[in-house]
Amino acid sequence: MINRNIFIKNKHKKTYYLFIFISILLIIFIISSIYSSKYYEIFNVNENKKNFYIVPKDKQGKIITNSEIKILDYNYNLEKKIEKNYNKYDFSIQLYASSNYNNILEKRNNLAKNLSFNAIDLLIVALNHNLGIDYLLVYRNFKTRNGALNYCSKYLNFIENCLIINLQNLD
Repeated sequence: MINRNIFIKNKHKKTYYLFIFISILLIIFIISSIYSSKYYEIFNVNENKKNFYIVPKDKQGKIITNSEIKILDYNYNLEKKIEKNYNKYDFSIQLYASSNYNNILEKRNNLAKNLSFNAIDLLIVALNHNLGIDYLLVYRNFKTRNGALNYCSKYLNFIENCLIINLQNLD
């Protein structure tokens, strides 16, 4: 019978496993570098200076929703004549409020013509909030809240509830 040593260390197994491990890592690195260069290229996006949307003049009978909203139009808000200097005003009487600037102008002109209000005493004020802008039509400047309330109850009998506004608190 031949004597064989069953429990002998094989020195070449360690180097074999090390070689296989390094070669697998090298293959994974090569494959990942090839695929990443194909699918993940870096590119620059040019700035868009054109309009994002255009509402055509000839709508061909289609109804375009929310076409009257002017949120993105900056020049639309520049055309309005709104009193921005509230420092000289204390308390005023609110006559009308609307989110539509044209309605405020119509109401102001109507009050100035039909009810003989002095146009200088009628003032348009903008109230900014989360939902947009509301425009207030206010009348006269009063030093105290009680003075405005007394004037409203005596002379402005067409108003059911007198709403007195402190213009200093609108900012």
